[in-house]
Amino acid sequence: MPAMATIPVERATSILGEVESVYDDITKRACEKFLSRGGSGSIDIEDWFEAEKEILMKPEAQLVEKRRHFVVRLHLPQVDPANVRVLVTDNDLVVHSSGRYPGCRIFKTLHFPHPIDMRRVRSSWVQGRLIVVALKTRTNELS
Repeated sequence: MPAMATIPVERATSILGEVESVYDDITKRACEKFLSRGGSGSIDIEDWFEAEKEILMKPEAQLVEKRRHFVVRLHLPQVDPANVRVLVTDNDLVVHSSGRYPGCRIFKTLHFPHPIDMRRVRSSWVQGRLIVVALKTRTNELS
């Protein structure tokens, strides 16, 4: 892929579906780990944490607030940008992958401190980094 590419941004009213999907995958893997130990007692929190580590890659994200917009940067080396998905709501951002990387799938959520205009969000892939620019809603531009 070229050094810079546009990543499509999907708009939604909620991120709940994405979060529930990840939660279900972690729960299933934690249960598998529990049963592989003989299934005695209750599911241990350690099973949950281990399952989460195996399933998810939660990259560090930098959120910078400017007067009229936010800039989000995620460093995603060795990731195919064609598999990266960006989902936004009025208040949240989800970056996730449609594929797996070193056994994991990318999943990162961020909450914006002020509402954004979902129609005015752009994301680009630049040299292994995802950069998302989200304009604040007009009511926040003046404050």
